[in-house]
Amino acid sequence: MSTISHSTNNKFGNVNEFVNKIESITNKKIISNMEEVEDLDADIMIIAPCSRK
Repeated sequence: MSTISHSTNNKFGNVNEFVNKIESITNKKIISNMEEVEDLDADIMIIAPCSRK
């Protein structure tokens, strides 16, 4: 999740509620900054847009 979408409320609701809902559904902590990504030590990472357009 992008840093902005992880920290900004929008017309769809409160960001804390959204983040908590996603984390409770997936049982995973959302990765929202490059430092957390670098700690993954993954061989492959897919970065894709999450819009419907």
